[in-house]
Amino acid sequence: MAGFFNILPVILRRVRDGRKRTACATIAGMSLSHRMLSIVLLTVCDLMSQQRPDTAAQDSFDFSATTEQSCSFGMAKGEPSQHCQVPIPSGCLVAHVPGTSKPWTTISKGGKTMCRFDEKGTDWKTKITGTCGRCSTGQCSVQFIVRFDCTQR
Repeated sequence: MAGFFNILPVILRRVRDGRKRTACATIAGMSLSHRMLSIVLLTVCDLMSQQRPDTAAQDSFDFSATTEQSCSFGMAKGEPSQHCQVPIPSGCLVAHVPGTSKPWTTISKGGKTMCRFDEKGTDWKTKITGTCGRCSTGQCSVQFIVRFDCTQR
């Protein structure tokens, strides 16, 4: 990084109208374009010299291929709660959101209804149940998606 500051004045030299301008000695003496350029260069060099913590954390993850399974249903207005079970592929485990211990899931719904994975009907190993309450709009639809890690360890 120290070498960068030695060559900064050389980088900031500018050719204008065929004449070389002298190197800038201080930021105060620089033109606005030179100030902006030096700030950008210093920021880029600083960012390149640091390893960001979230990048370091990602390097330690063992990312594996995932597959997903889902179940879905539709409901008419006023229809009482419904549920469905997400099939669990043989030999697979529920994948976790990278960097967490949370199951990697998505609930996609349309219409006004409350949906969730049923705590009593879900153990995440043998049974995964999605459930929704009463539909209060003309129609509702929902899809419960679960990602699985099927790599052999």
